Amino acid sequence: GCTDGINAKVAPDISCWSCRALSSSSSSFSMSSSSSHSSSSSSSQSSSSSSSSSVACTGQDGGIGTFARLSDPRGIAITPDGHTALVCDHADSRIRRIDLTTAEVTSIGGSVSNPVHITITPNGLTAYFTDGSNVFTLTLQDGTVAQLTTGITNPYGIAILPDSITAIVTDKARNQIYQFPFDGTGLALAGSVDLLAGSSSAQAGYKDWSGEGSEFSGPEGVAVSPYGLMLLVADNGNHRIRSIDTCPVKCHAECSVSWRETQPAQCDPKYVDKFPTCRKGWGTYEAYTGQW
Repeated sequence: GCTDGINAKVAPDISCWSCRALSSSSSSFSMSSSSSHSSSSSSSQSSSSSSSSSVACTGQDGGIGTFARLSDPRGIAITPDGHTALVCDHADSRIRRIDLTTAEVTSIGGSVSNPVHITITPNGLTAYFTDGSNVFTLTLQDGTVAQLTTGITNPYGIAILPDSITAIVTDKARNQIYQFPFDGTGLALAGSVDLLAGSSSAQAGYKDWSGEGSEFSGPEGVAVSPYGLMLLVADNGNHRIRSIDTCPVKCHAECSVSWRETQPAQCDPKYVDKFPTCRKGWGTYEAYTGQW
C-alpha cells in the first residue's frame, strides 16, 4: 500500500514497508504448448554479424558470428552492462561468452558438466549455473568455478534477487522452488536452504496457493522481476508460467514505524492479498498499484 511512483515511471517506494519473513504465494498464466521440453530452444538469424555460437565441436574458441558453433545451447544470461551474453553450451560442457558487439565467442570457467541454466548477479561480479545435479559459482573476473552444497535434488532453473546475495532455484525432480542466501562474497552459503513454494512432500500437481500449499510439476526456468517482488517460473509439466509473490508478501507487510497505516492488509488464503495502505505526514498518498 505504499507510494510507488508508477506514473512517474520510477522504482516503487518500498521504504514504508517492513517485511516479517520471506514467504510466497503463487498464481499462473495459461499457456499452450506442443512440447513438454521448455528448457531449451533454438533460433537462427540470417545476419552473420548478429548471430552467434561457439566452435565447441573442435574444442576451440574465437569463432565469430555464424562461423562459430554451439552444441545444444540452453540457459542464457546477459551481463548488467549489456555487452556480454553467457550461454550454457550443454553438450560441450562449457559456459560460452559472447561479445554482443563483435559476436566473438570464447569460453569462461573451463570444462563444466553439462550446464543447463545460468544467471548473473545484478552487480555483474558473479554468475551461478546449474547442471541438474549441482549449483556452481563462476567468478566473472577470473573464471574461477566452485561447487556449492545445497542439498537440492535436481537444481535446474536459477535466478538471483536484486540484492545479489539471494538465490532462487527450481528443483525439477521434487516439484519445488527453494531460496537461500550467500555471504558477502557471493561465493558461499550464509544460511539455510529453505522451501519457498511447492508441496513439502514433493508431490507433483497444479495448485495456486501460498508457499508449501502450492503445487508444481517439473518446474524449470525461473526469472525475477526488476524490483525482486515477483518470480516467474516455467512450470513445465503443467504448461504454465506461474507467478510467485516474494517479500514483502502482501498479508505479511506492515507499515514502518515512521508511517501510519490507514488501511490494514487484506489477506486472501489464495493469491489476491492486498498490501496495507501507508501514510506519512499530511498529503496525498496512493495505494500500492502493482509495480513489481
